[in-house]
Amino acid sequence: MSSGVRDGRPPAGLLVAGGFAVTVLACAVVAAAVPGTRARVWVMAAVVTVFAARARDVPAALVTALTAWCFTTGFLVNALGTLTFGRSDLVRLGVFAAGGLAGAGLPRLLGAPPPAVRVPVQEELPVREQMPL
Repeated sequence: MSSGVRDGRPPAGLLVAGGFAVTVLACAVVAAAVPGTRARVWVMAAVVTVFAARARDVPAALVTALTAWCFTTGFLVNALGTLTFGRSDLVRLGVFAAGGLAGAGLPRLLGAPPPAVRVPVQEELPVREQMPL
């Protein structure tokens, strides 16, 4: 039975779902606790970067960055989930994407070892004593 774990990491789909959950939770907390649009954007960008550094998966980091951009633009910058595509919105998208890429690549740049490979260990079976012939 395959667990779906590759190179000691969860599958990308699970990481994307995790990134979505982190983004939604962070958006709710930031909306309630952080005043000012600029501060909210930087906090969300930091959340994306930290998630990407933990996930160490570029596609999941970029999807999380896009999700964070949608939630930030729709709920923290604008109201009622309204997405806009002005110059500042696209700059914000670039900041989130750069944070995701930097976070996913940062552990490697800092010389962190690759994720540990999980190898299932079978219990040792008792060795039957060989009978003399």
